[in-house]
Amino acid sequence: MLTRTAALQVRSFLLVISVCLLFALTITASAQVQRNGSRLVVSENRRASLPPTVTCGSGTDNWTGTAGDNQWSTAGNWSSGVPASTSSVCIASTFTSTIAIGTLAAANQTISSLTSGATLSLTSGPLTISGTATFADLKVSGGTLTLNGASSVTTLELSSGTLSGTGTLTITGMLTWSGGTESGTGITNAKGGIALSGEPFLDTRTLNNSATATWSGIEFLMLNGSIFNNLAGATWNHTVDTQIAFDGGNPPTFSNAGTFEKTGGTSTSGGGVTSSIVFNNSGAVQANTGTLVISDVGSCTGVCSGTWSVATGANLQLGSGGTAALNGSISGAGTVNFGSSGTLNYTGTYNITGGTKESGTTVNFTSPATVTATGPLTITVGTLNFSTGKAVSVSTITQSAGTLTGTDTLTVTGLMTWSGGTESGTGITNAKGGMTISGEPFLDTRTLNNSATATWSGSEFLMLNGSIFNNLAGATWNHTVDTQIAFDGGNPPTFSNAGTFEKTGGTSTSGGGVTSSIVFDNTGTVIAQSGVLLLGSSYTQTKGSTLLEGGTILMSGTSPLAEQAGSVLGSGTITGDVTNTAGLLSPSLSSPKVTTGSLAISGSGAGNYTQGSGGSLLFDIAGSTAGKFDTLNIGGAASFAGTAILCLVSGFKPAIGTTFPVMSYASETGTFSKVQFGWSMALGGTSAVATYNGAPSDTFSPSVLSFPSTLLSTTSAPITETFTNVGQVALTITSIMLGGTNSRDFTITSNTCSTSLAVGAKCTMTVTFTPAAVGKRTATITIIDDACGSPHILSLSGNGTEITMSPSPVNFGTQTVGTTSAPMTVTLTNHGTTTVTVTSATITGTNKGDFKIQSNGCTSIAANGGTCTINVTFTPAATGSRTGTLSVTDSDKGSPQTDVLEGTGS
Repeated sequence: MLTRTAALQVRSFLLVISVCLLFALTITASAQVQRNGSRLVVSENRRASLPPTVTCGSGTDNWTGTAGDNQWSTAGNWSSGVPASTSSVCIASTFTSTIAIGTLAAANQTISSLTSGATLSLTSGPLTISGTATFADLKVSGGTLTLNGASSVTTLELSSGTLSGTGTLTITGMLTWSGGTESGTGITNAKGGIALSGEPFLDTRTLNNSATATWSGIEFLMLNGSIFNNLAGATWNHTVDTQIAFDGGNPPTFSNAGTFEKTGGTSTSGGGVTSSIVFNNSGAVQANTGTLVISDVGSCTGVCSGTWSVATGANLQLGSGGTAALNGSISGAGTVNFGSSGTLNYTGTYNITGGTKESGTTVNFTSPATVTATGPLTITVGTLNFSTGKAVSVSTITQSAGTLTGTDTLTVTGLMTWSGGTESGTGITNAKGGMTISGEPFLDTRTLNNSATATWSGSEFLMLNGSIFNNLAGATWNHTVDTQIAFDGGNPPTFSNAGTFEKTGGTSTSGGGVTSSIVFDNTGTVIAQSGVLLLGSSYTQTKGSTLLEGGTILMSGTSPLAEQAGSVLGSGTITGDVTNTAGLLSPSLSSPKVTTGSLAISGSGAGNYTQGSGGSLLFDIAGSTAGKFDTLNIGGAASFAGTAILCLVSGFKPAIGTTFPVMSYASETGTFSKVQFGWSMALGGTSAVATYNGAPSDTFSPSVLSFPSTLLSTTSAPITETFTNVGQVALTITSIMLGGTNSRDFTITSNTCSTSLAVGAKCTMTVTFTPAAVGKRTATITIIDDACGSPHILSLSGNGTEITMSPSPVNFGTQTVGTTSAPMTVTLTNHGTTTVTVTSATITGTNKGDFKIQSNGCTSIAANGGTCTINVTFTPAATGSRTGTLSVTDSDKGSPQTDVLEGTGS
């Protein structure tokens, strides 16, 4: 009979056996009962993770372990002595100790085959297995293991030494590789994942990853045409800022059909794949943190279709070792940097919002590529070619070198900063957000349209091969230095100015501006403000104006300043010839007020002035002493035709018969067909004298007609315009016409101005405003008469609104100077269907200081007749009529709402 203690021991022993059997059955069941349809199949993944169960019976040399030292090279551990070339080696799974393979004699360095259920550790060898081999756990820390037949291993740990051979090695579990070399012409199939660290070498061999390969080492070295295949469904996890690097021989290849992701490392140098390693992507590359560098994006035997993504704050650097082609999407909120060499042809969808940098690669975006976004675009070297056949929009461009080219229209919505490099191709660049241009940039063939302000401060802006720069209407070219927009070869380029071209800096005698051989077309305003402005040898003005506002103008060669229309105005010097075909030339500036002056046309072998039959020459007369009337001094020959216009300004009224010496020249031919207004001109051999014979002159009050905000389809109170002849002879009125953009919103309700107005006489017109739409509405009244300055244009404006202000106008009557009136209440009414939010109420206008908002009860105005009120007081600062404007800013489309404030100081 068993004792109690013995019974418990037996029971425990039986319980352990039961648990073990249950565990074994569970494993067997999980491996066998996975269903596929109606039949049972063995799970490959489950079976692959288990080491082989080896029993020895068929081997010619079996491990016995008899010597007890676990050394491969000890004969006593084997059934037939240390294995040799003919040995079929078998090591049973029952041996649990690690068998060490140290230094082997020459006769023992090759075996025929191997089946091992125990752990083997190679520290020296070398050992060659000619045929098949099956390993449980294999550790290689030295020596060379050569596998020339089909082999499999459950786990492999390679820390040093070499794994080589011509056979295929399949690793069903984990490959842990921290050093040493995989080489030979064979293949390694890593089925269970790879842990890569240290400094491993892949030499010649092909390695296929089917699971997750995690890289955390110093450098993964590939050489001699080796191949790493990250297979479909597999992942390469790049956790550090270190490289998969080339180490010599024929270029290796890294092919990604799975996921290649960078998940760690934040240094600016980044981590990834270096040059001379071909990287073929047919899967997904993800730059999730820091900088991921792929130096040669490969060719994929044609076009790489894999996708590329870059997360916010991360950088993806792409390059090519030769010519590469991609058509997979490139997307993300991070930055893409096209690297230092090669050519990349891209035909996919590019959608990068964080930024795009061109740093050396030639990148061709060609059809059917779509560029949805690039983010801020930076070009420091290399070539960026947009030839997709579609419009491309860019937020900003910063270019210091390299080339931007292509056939596409590229629109830059923000600032374009251009300090060097070339813009070329047959495409168009639309600079919508302004330009800062410096250094030595080149515009080659391409058309560049500037819509905002372009500021030039560089050493030379070079144009060549028929390139075109259009400074569009409303835009400004600000020339701040004495340097050139210069010709650099090929067909003549064109600089077309429809906006403002101004020289605002530089005082050297050499000047700055446009050189010869560049066609300079002006339909806008060209202003010489500082120093010498060069207008080249092909300056033609077909409308607009050329102004001398403190600077001088210099023409190149013998080509004249060709004024076909528009005006040339100002005091100073034009060095060169001037031809006035159908424009206006005057020594006076008319903005902001008329300033008389002296204009010289001069130059060695030049200085000639030719006026055609459509040209006009204007002299303003503000006094009878020198400097008070315009003079034109022509250094060369003068040829006159067309019209001479003389105008009295600044209220000057000379006695009839007063003469003014207005011109000098070396010689003259021709005569004026007409002299206006009330003057005659005597042309002498070297000078011309104007005689005043009496002339009409007109004034308008008010100078502009501004209507208060008016309810849609409602007619405003009339405004009266007074027209006075302040001249010395009767004024003849030819026509009064209403025109302009919204002329139908304005009506001349009465007009007492007939065809003639006597000296000192007045006539009036009344005008009303009936807005047809919300917002600002404008029109003009054009008056043609025989007074200087005809035609005279009066501007009309008003605001259509759904908000009314009452009373309108707000008339305070007569108030003693320095005293404050009782407040008047202005009521705002919302006639629209939505509530209006009021943001501010202010007083503007001529005498705004005389009026004050005492209280403002307007923050919002309810829809459909809602009201609010503002109280205003009047404190006249001087006697006579005092006016201001109450302006209310709100959410209505007709904002701001305005109402006229008026009163009289006594």
